[in-house]
Amino acid sequence: MTARRLEELERKRAVTAHKLLTKAELSCPFSFRNPNFRKDLVVAVGEYVYAMLPHSSIAPGHCRIIPIESVPAFTAAEDEVWEEVNKFKGILETKAAAEEKTMVYMETVMDTNRLGWHTSIECIPVEESTAELVPMYFKKGLLESDSEWSTHRKVIDTSEKGLRRSIPQGFPYFHVAWAGGGYKPGGYAHVVENPEEFPVTFGMDVLCGAMGQDPSRFNRRGKINNVQGQKEQVDSFKQAWEAAKSKQN
Repeated sequence: MTARRLEELERKRAVTAHKLLTKAELSCPFSFRNPNFRKDLVVAVGEYVYAMLPHSSIAPGHCRIIPIESVPAFTAAEDEVWEEVNKFKGILETKAAAEEKTMVYMETVMDTNRLGWHTSIECIPVEESTAELVPMYFKKGLLESDSEWSTHRKVIDTSEKGLRRSIPQGFPYFHVAWAGGGYKPGGYAHVVENPEEFPVTFGMDVLCGAMGQDPSRFNRRGKINNVQGQKEQVDSFKQAWEAAKSKQN
């Protein structure tokens, strides 16, 4: 095969890969390229990540941190992306501290090779009374998850190493962390060995239990059906975000 023919094949492969990625991103609900993307729910935009309110929340102040470019798992994100994630978390923790609350973060990754997908971190401020229960509830839930004969430890403490040094790239996982308030920051990770058996709502179900809520009500709870109500929530969050951000500088 001539060098010119090889170059032509490589170019065609690159074009095909780009088309596939673009098509995939158009269907991801967290992609700016999706024509149905809810930009009205975006509350903060950085260089690499942004924050937006969910359609349904389980607590006031519930938001998501999402990469701007396609990243299927934060374990695979570039260092600068992860650094900005932590900056966003710092602002949320300052915001929560003003309300005497603790932040709980959750990321669920079922497919690390999903083309065009944007992972997300659920960020939920909880009362101090709930924060006391979070480690116990999640440890119990993770120990009871997946099959009895797991290859990996069911509960991986990420308090010291953090997520990215605890879970190797390419592994599906669930991660929960807590920070802010009067409690020492900590977290647990779990390698999802069988995504078909691990419920995608696991994190929300467990946190709802710790908060004394009915997990089955999650998809209906906190849903604002009118434009004015959504705008008021977004405007209120932005104001609190900017106030907390100014304290970080």
